[in-house]
Amino acid sequence: ASTRRIRPVDTEPMPILREGDLLNGRFRVVGPKPLGSGQFAEVYKAVDEQDPTGKKKEVAIKIEREDKTSSREMRALRDLQGCKGVAKLVDSGSKKASPFIVMELMKANLADVRSKIPGQRYAKATTGWIGAQMVDILRGIHERGYVHRDVKPSNVTLGGNLSRDDAGTTRTLCLIDMGLAKKFETTSTPAAGPGAFRGSTTYASMFAHAGDEQGPRDDAWSLLYMLAECHEGTLPWRVLKASGADDDAVKEGTHRLKLHCATAPEGLCPNVGTPEELVEFSRTLQRVQRSADPLDYDALKALCLAMAGGEEGEAVALDWEQIAPDGVDGAGGGRTYADLAAAGNVQPLPAPPYEGGRGLNPVAEPFVPVKGPPPPTRVSHAIKNPERIDPDVASQIRNITRTFDVEQVIAICAGCASAMVEGNVNLHDPLVGDLVERCLDDFVQIASDAKQICNSKRHKRMKTEGA
Repeated sequence: ASTRRIRPVDTEPMPILREGDLLNGRFRVVGPKPLGSGQFAEVYKAVDEQDPTGKKKEVAIKIEREDKTSSREMRALRDLQGCKGVAKLVDSGSKKASPFIVMELMKANLADVRSKIPGQRYAKATTGWIGAQMVDILRGIHERGYVHRDVKPSNVTLGGNLSRDDAGTTRTLCLIDMGLAKKFETTSTPAAGPGAFRGSTTYASMFAHAGDEQGPRDDAWSLLYMLAECHEGTLPWRVLKASGADDDAVKEGTHRLKLHCATAPEGLCPNVGTPEELVEFSRTLQRVQRSADPLDYDALKALCLAMAGGEEGEAVALDWEQIAPDGVDGAGGGRTYADLAAAGNVQPLPAPPYEGGRGLNPVAEPFVPVKGPPPPTRVSHAIKNPERIDPDVASQIRNITRTFDVEQVIAICAGCASAMVEGNVNLHDPLVGDLVERCLDDFVQIASDAKQICNSKRHKRMKTEGA
């Protein structure tokens, strides 16, 4: 019988664009992979080779394999140009059958930035500042007759184009991804029946869950959930998704919890305490009867400013101003886990707090299960916060990488992981088993990232040798 090895089929779709591609004879793609990707679209960084200033300004290119949301997003972006917090539209076009939109390049989104903050939650003042900015942004969009329908932290970025104050820190926000944005109905005619769900399960309003037509009210509810998560670090219903339940059960359970929190908004932040301003924010929204009814933007903004502790929040020290600039660079800047570990440029790792102040690792110390999503592993926390790798771990990494060749290092990593799993007598404990499984998932992610870096270097070498 033949012993020829069969190459496994690569199930991942090929990138839509490649480094060096030129779109509209003007925008040159930079970087070996997209900045981000979703179900339909990918976002790439590019430089404008026809920038009138001659500086080859960086831009973002959002491209779909086929037109799913591009036409809707283009219409919304054109109509909303000039609104506070809406990305500047630079150009558009198509590459074969793939439509694309060129926009100003933003920095990191609020979800990514929060993952780099010690404790992975924003201070009350920062949360209030975010809320005040977002109320203004939503007011401008709503006044143009649009509802966003997907307000969430990953769709809110720090401002692009080096929009900074004198201290050099980003002080603007931008609401991106207009793929679900649409003109909202201003009439009070009831719909014939519930419509299709639109939005993100975690942040959609309770009315969106019921299939109601969405309007300004729904964006404001999404903002409330977003601010509660900024302050708490999670939301009460996130545990449902972590439980492994199917999508329908998660949606149904999330809807029920949102209805409960609408009547008892104090439950939005059960661990750190819901600020009174967010409780009143919820009560203010409760008084809005119909989706298209006007909001009391002034009252909502005043509540957020009260959290921030000052007029317009000018004096607030924002959390992302306390981390390295690479931490807010949406272009994927910053050093990697391996870079920091090998260089020894580390600081003590503050274990992200688990609800109730209990420990991070149930293998190493007593662990009492509590409600809420599982805490991050030390591996995942270090990946997101490479400057804070455990010094003992960094020391061992340096010793190993300086002593052994690459094949031996990989064998050591695989052997250590296998030996620890096979020799751990506590794996019958579901808590320990869950932690080990999540650590192994993180290990696989690191290996995947390393493989991408390896392939990128090989590709660059082949291009150089072929030149």
